[in-house]
Amino acid sequence: MASQVPFVLNSLSLRDNNHLNIEYAAAGIDQECQVDLDEYLGTTEGKFVVIGRDFSRNAKDIKLVNDVLHATLRSSNGVWWRDQIGIDIELLADASPPTLTFRSLDFMRLKGCRNVRVIDGFLLTCEILQNDFTYADAWVDLDVFLGNVRGRLSRHGVGFWKGSTNVAVVGSTLYADMKNREGVVCRSSIKLTDILEVQGRLLVPLRTSIKPESYDFESVRDAVSERHWLPFGGNCRLICHRTERKWYLIAHCPAPDGVIRESAIDLSMISSGHYYLMLKNYSQPTVADGSEFAAIPTLENGRLTAPYVVSPLQELTFAIDWARPREWALKTIDLKQVLVNSRGRLNLYALLSQKYRY
Repeated sequence: MASQVPFVLNSLSLRDNNHLNIEYAAAGIDQECQVDLDEYLGTTEGKFVVIGRDFSRNAKDIKLVNDVLHATLRSSNGVWWRDQIGIDIELLADASPPTLTFRSLDFMRLKGCRNVRVIDGFLLTCEILQNDFTYADAWVDLDVFLGNVRGRLSRHGVGFWKGSTNVAVVGSTLYADMKNREGVVCRSSIKLTDILEVQGRLLVPLRTSIKPESYDFESVRDAVSERHWLPFGGNCRLICHRTERKWYLIAHCPAPDGVIRESAIDLSMISSGHYYLMLKNYSQPTVADGSEFAAIPTLENGRLTAPYVVSPLQELTFAIDWARPREWALKTIDLKQVLVNSRGRLNLYALLSQKYRY
């Protein structure tokens, strides 16, 4: 039986993406060995698996931070996902090869989060602890990267919200009632740590193809006023991406039972082809960096003011004329004319008039 030799682990480093270089001192003698991680780790659908091989064939952006291996992994449909796994090293004897064990770090992805909840079934929000010990609000649109696959919540899809009911967060797990292909309602769940992680002040999807406009938001609070523009509602705020026209309005709305609940609505519906109130005579631009209008829109007493580019859109035909130079203008929309509190939920007047449920 080999005797245990005291050792000190000096450093871990990565070579050629898949070779772990281990430098340590055993019995006062500096030693070095190299382990091929491809013999220990594989991947499955964008995740590390310990019972597998050749992880590096489906990985990019591989790096080692202390004893944690980070990589972007490819799923079977070609989508890339961020993942990480911890590595523990054990050395018992001079002549024995190192023993590697691996540990999941998924539980760390929501470290520092509190008050995790979902608003109106699609907008996940929480408060994230910052380095200065303050908390920053964060939001992410789950509907953009969470799907319904045969009545089950799946991270390999989009648009789960349509047809789902009773969406709620318990701890770090998202629950929803989903319809399968036969129309049968099934209760489904998914761990939030399987689909997103905290990065600074943001909740960032693990799927790398998701654009920042669905999670990198800044908050604009409505100016305090005696004008009660939202009947039976208040405490309004606009969350928006700085350069992309992706906005959500959040408000506290009383329900028929008197309970005050948070509600959210995607304001891009107003500027869609069907509801072109904000689009009329204007295009929907990506604001150029450095532009005098490259700023967060303002919300004052329910009046939303934001920059729009007048050309190259031809105002009568709505056709794009790229030969015309861009001309910027500001447009103000009174949300009082667009939104209403319907039984504790924000809705568009146009949707209500056509008996659509947002």
